[in-house]
Amino acid sequence: EIGKGRRSDSRLVIILVSDGHSQDDWALVQSTAKKVHDSGAEIYAVTLSKDYSREELELYTGDPAHLYVDDRIKLFVEAAAASVGECPVKGQTTAEPAVTTPPAPQPETTTAAPVPPTTLP
Repeated sequence: EIGKGRRSDSRLVIILVSDGHSQDDWALVQSTAKKVHDSGAEIYAVTLSKDYSREELELYTGDPAHLYVDDRIKLFVEAAAASVGECPVKGQTTAEPAVTTPPAPQPETTTAAPVPPTTLP
């Protein structure tokens, strides 16, 4: 059901955010990882925990390069943006990335209230 209803030309990407330790029985972890892989999705795993099971997370991702832990966490946003940029955009004919960034914040401008002219006595 993971890919149900998606466009035929779309990529399916799953990002697993985890503490790195399932509470489930290992057999269930293995069968769930297989179902996720059978979906054909690109799978990424991210954890901020210092105490994680690399074996479990790699079981889900299927690729150690898709595992973001320790110092690699900083690379996740960069890699995700690059991956999304590779997605085709309907009607787009150029190879330009589909990722857009928000506009830079503009400095606030203030308008001073007009000062009434002073008259000398």
